[in-house]
Amino acid sequence: MDDSTDPITIDAGGGLSGSGIVTGAFTQNGTVTASGGTLELSGSVTGGGGLFIDSGADLQLDSFVANTESIDFAGTGATLLSGPLAPPCRPTSRDWARPTPLGSWAGR
Repeated sequence: MDDSTDPITIDAGGGLSGSGIVTGAFTQNGTVTASGGTLELSGSVTGGGGLFIDSGADLQLDSFVANTESIDFAGTGATLLSGPLAPPCRPTSRDWARPTPLGSWAGR
């Protein structure tokens, strides 16, 4: 995915998958999947969709993430690097390690 500087909206049923950097406000009601490297969302993430992290991939969330978003590790070796997650927003997979002091979560 090419870097983007424009705000992005993903409607229900839509999706974004891959690696790269998305900057600006991000509203998503579909699915966003980090795959093939690191997908970095540098702006706030709002909406009611799902964030997925494929095996061996990283999802880096640099800003606020609304508690209406779900986060799921879709494979082993998946890593979430997070900024502030709005309570009670937490990874939904049951197979994740405890957060580190740096705010990262790792799938097992």
